[in-house]
Amino acid sequence: MKDNSLDIFQTQDNRDKEQSFARTFAENEKLRVFFVNENEAYTDGKNIVLDPGFLNIYNNKKVLQKSEAFLNIKNHFSSNPYVTLKMVTRALNIHESLHILYSKFPRMILNDKERTNTNNRKHVLATIDNIIEDAFIENVGVNVYDNLDYYLICLRTFLAFTQQDKASKIKNDLSKDKEQPLTKNIIDYMNYMLDDLLNPVSKINDNPDIQDYIDKTKDLYKQASLTSDVYQRYELVTQVFDIIQDLIPKDIDITNELKESTITVISGDASKNSTSDYESDGRLVDLDKSLFDGINEDFDSNLEDIVLILDIEASKDLQKFNDNIKQTKELSGNDYDASSAHKDIKIREIKPKVDTNLSTAYQNLLKLNRLKISTYANRFDQLLKSEVLEKEERKLFGSSINSKKLYDSKKRYWSQTNIVQDKPDLSILIMIDGSGSMQGARRKAAIKASVILYEVLKKQDIEFAIVEHMALSLKNEVEHTILLDFNDKSNAKYNIMSLRAKENTREGLSLYWAEKYLNTHATHDHKIIFMISDGQPIHYAYRNRYEPPFSQQDTKNAASKIIKRGTDIIAIALNDEQGSCYKDLKEIYPNVIECSDLDQLTNQLLNVILSILKKKAF
Repeated sequence: MKDNSLDIFQTQDNRDKEQSFARTFAENEKLRVFFVNENEAYTDGKNIVLDPGFLNIYNNKKVLQKSEAFLNIKNHFSSNPYVTLKMVTRALNIHESLHILYSKFPRMILNDKERTNTNNRKHVLATIDNIIEDAFIENVGVNVYDNLDYYLICLRTFLAFTQQDKASKIKNDLSKDKEQPLTKNIIDYMNYMLDDLLNPVSKINDNPDIQDYIDKTKDLYKQASLTSDVYQRYELVTQVFDIIQDLIPKDIDITNELKESTITVISGDASKNSTSDYESDGRLVDLDKSLFDGINEDFDSNLEDIVLILDIEASKDLQKFNDNIKQTKELSGNDYDASSAHKDIKIREIKPKVDTNLSTAYQNLLKLNRLKISTYANRFDQLLKSEVLEKEERKLFGSSINSKKLYDSKKRYWSQTNIVQDKPDLSILIMIDGSGSMQGARRKAAIKASVILYEVLKKQDIEFAIVEHMALSLKNEVEHTILLDFNDKSNAKYNIMSLRAKENTREGLSLYWAEKYLNTHATHDHKIIFMISDGQPIHYAYRNRYEPPFSQQDTKNAASKIIKRGTDIIAIALNDEQGSCYKDLKEIYPNVIECSDLDQLTNQLLNVILSILKKKAF
């Protein structure tokens, strides 16, 4: 069963806690912290980006159990992924905050043209720099601050066993090949240095070909990890590089292999230019001990106390989540006239409770797009400014008397005619693809478009709802999360920010659900379903594979039937560079709009709605 701790953890409330901590620790009240699901953690000096699910540590019971045994603590982590998420996130936050205080911005490698004249040399130098920089700032953590060593050593232990787990898999793969790869020596050397500086589990070199390089560089990189002057530290980095540079292959690209073999290096890519204008030479500090010198006889009991506090906080967080649990209605494919392929598929119709913790993110997005919202609101006003006469009955005063109401004991027999603005006879349901491929830029574009659409359309009294549809991998289940319902309270708009994008899709069934939901909950005759998608529907269910070409034809049949019954469908293809999404959706839907520039998604949606309203000539 898939653990949902990461979904529960990634709330605005937890992000705010980490941001507050980082601002205090890094002494910068403008510092921003962001949660991502991109398997990375880095800072540009002004922002900290964290992935609480970094390297899937929280969900790797084998790694967590080995870590608990090594640290001599109870099974708090392996038994509760949420506690692990709290520990990993705070440790990563500490790590990045230390970089802001003590590292150099921008990195010096960017100006080292001589040593970065090939791609391989650039990435080897960047990796050496990253390893030493990580070791240095974590050494600062144990020398300058109280109790940070518990977080940093705990994280390093997790990472050590994660690396060990991955290395054993790589070794098994290589054992099948009798020839050793030409990249072996440089990779082995980089791993040895990484382990020597940042791995609490002892490592012995088993490659005699690199022993001479280790002997010549060991004192240099150890000294660098305890040197606070950024220029002296980088000089030591270059000395290490100059000694080992003949290990670097000239004709084989090692970029991906180097990255994969040093996955536990937390620093961002030192070889890339930052878009931030933050500059710092880092603070100077005296260092006399390394990170793992802090492991003493009291370490395990003190760590146990800290983890118990995290355990209590986790219980409070989970209780809060359960108190705000979403409303769920269960349906099935049998409730619709869908094909037999959907017969045993469960449908979970989810209405989340309003998460006011998302209000800050919503308001920030709103501020950035006020001009666009105002511009489109004016265009809609111009189009919908036609006026009609509306008669109000049963008034105490008015312009005429209705004789049929003279019996009214409250004397409400007057009526009056008012001039009002006509309301569009239109109900819109936005269905957003919840597949994992929507992560990143597409998800952000869909959220932005939804926020702007809501702010524009609510002013025009146009009925409007937003639903994320997804099919759960390896399960015969489909989820439809109603982020914003027709005539919802205004604060429900914050749920738009919780768009997840992480599973499969089963559009053939989701279309039938959308049609029925519109007919049941919308009040206007003209109904439109917008399908925002980045590809063909695919659902790897349990013993029930829903994939092209069948899924394509099934969705096409569903769309055709629904359109004939009176509900319009417009698909928005979020294209890739090859333009395959548009081509695929054209095979399914008769009306497809190509969106090759995600920045234009909002404009395209609003322009389509304006065009529809013009044709109806309200």
